[in-house]
Parts: sequence; C-alpha cells; structure tokens
Amino acid sequence: MDFLPNSGALGSRRTSAVDQVYDLLLTAIVEGNLAAGHELRDQVLAEHFGLSRTPIREAIKRLEHQGIVAVAAARYTRLVSFTIEQAEHVVRDWAAAHLTLVESLVHAADRDTLSAMHTHHRTCRAGPEARHIESSFRFFEHLRSASHSFSICLTASTAAYRHRLAAPLLPDPRDADLDLHTHILSALHEHDAADLASAFAGWQHAMRHPQPVGG
Repeated sequence: MDFLPNSGALGSRRTSAVDQVYDLLLTAIVEGNLAAGHELRDQVLAEHFGLSRTPIREAIKRLEHQGIVAVAAARYTRLVSFTIEQAEHVVRDWAAAHLTLVESLVHAADRDTLSAMHTHHRTCRAGPEARHIESSFRFFEHLRSASHSFSICLTASTAAYRHRLAAPLLPDPRDADLDLHTHILSALHEHDAADLASAFAGWQHAMRHPQPVGG
C-alpha cells in the first residue's frame, strides 16, 4: 500500500474517514496504482490508515454498489476485472453516459471548466504517453464536476472508473481520445450538440478490437 498516503493524510480534511478512504481508493484507480483484480483487505487498509475496519468496510461497500469492487463473502474483495468482451460493454456504457453528460452541458459549461479541459487536452496531446489515460480521465472529470444533475454525474462517474479499470484490455486510446476531446470542446464553445452522437460513436468504434478474418 506504499502508493496510498499514510494515516497522516486523514483528518487533514473536513470530511469523514469513510469519504477520505473512498476518495483515496478512487484516486489510486485513476493513477493506475490499483488495477483490475487487485485484492482489497480491510484489515491491511485499516492498519495502513490507522483506522478501525468499519470506515474501510463502508468505503468498500460504496465501491461495490457502484460496480467497481466485487465481493464474495469469506472469499475475496477485489476490484472488478473484465474479459475483452466485457471491456467493450464497459466502453459502450461509458460512451452513453458521457454523451448524455456533454449534451446536458452544451449550454452550461463555464469558463473555468473549459479552461481546465483545454489544459488536460494539451497534456494528452503533448505529454508522456504513460500519463495519457489519466489526463483524459481528468478531462472528463471536470465535465462531471460541472454537472447539475446528480443522476447524470453518478452514472458517468461509475462508468468512468469501470472504464479506467478496463483500459489495459482496450486498444491504444490516444488518437481516439484526442479526436473526441476536440469534438467536445468545439460543441461546448459553439453551444452545438449536432455532431456529438457521431463523435462518441466513432470513439466507441475505435475502442473495439479488430474482428479476426472470417469472424
């Protein structure tokens, strides 16, 4: 658990221990420090953070309800993992949720949100390849934060973390992500959602593995 902050990081914010552990686990997923199939042991996490097991279990329960953690009683608690076919279903869910999100913000994205998105888009374009997936995640995170709809934000957030876990099974996303970013930024600046559906469909198609000849 060296990639997670120690107990000193807890209590420094005015949020509950459950919220803080939950946020730290999600951050570790985004940064690639927790991967699909990684086992979560509540006792190990409790000792690491200097907490009782109760807030750890509550944080894990939230992740389970979102489909980010899989739990089999008395057997395992681990981040969900996917087959390639399941990963493509995750892609479909991500595209549907984020299309709805962007359409809801075409006339409502503020200047600060757009500025932050442009920053992450530039990082995706010119930054190290290893940071691309995280930067793209942050690009959409600003959109999710700007949403005024709890249900849209929750659906998109859940899809985003599941997609982050599935990412290693998918084709290289860099070109497809950059193209989608460009379409989204254009739509938000011009207040025009006309081309968004086709842009998301193109991104989703790019995330599919080529079918074998004769398949």
